[in-house]
Amino acid sequence: MKILNTLLIAFLLSACSQKDDSVQINSPVIADKIIINAKAWTGNIEQPWTETIVIEGSRIIAVGDSAIAAKYQADETIDAQGKLVLPGFIDNHTHFMDGSNSLVSVDTYGSKTIEQFLTTIKNFAAIAPKDEWITGGLWDHEAWGGRVTS
Repeated sequence: MKILNTLLIAFLLSACSQKDDSVQINSPVIADKIIINAKAWTGNIEQPWTETIVIEGSRIIAVGDSAIAAKYQADETIDAQGKLVLPGFIDNHTHFMDGSNSLVSVDTYGSKTIEQFLTTIKNFAAIAPKDEWITGGLWDHEAWGGRVTS
């Protein structure tokens, strides 16, 4: 009987000492900006679309449904009103076909002298398939005084 009473008391004490996780107070995380009510494309295969974007500095720190906004406090909240939101695009003014071609052609842009320019082309020609045109056009002749080679 003493063992049973001891076990019962131990059980009751352990039950009373357990923490109740359902009554936790979570203060919101501070962010710079929250975009809500968006139709936002994330680029993430596992979660391609989201409604809410949380931004801190220049980084996206969270995305999710509308409930995620309650976890954050921000200086600025932008209501996208259901409009499309896409990642930033930087226009470096690359003409798509020319830019794509330049990835598989001789790269002479870093040449600082005519000699370096010609050596770069010679080295590329040495590994190019026989009878195949060598194309390219990205160089800066101003790097070697504006003189154009022949």
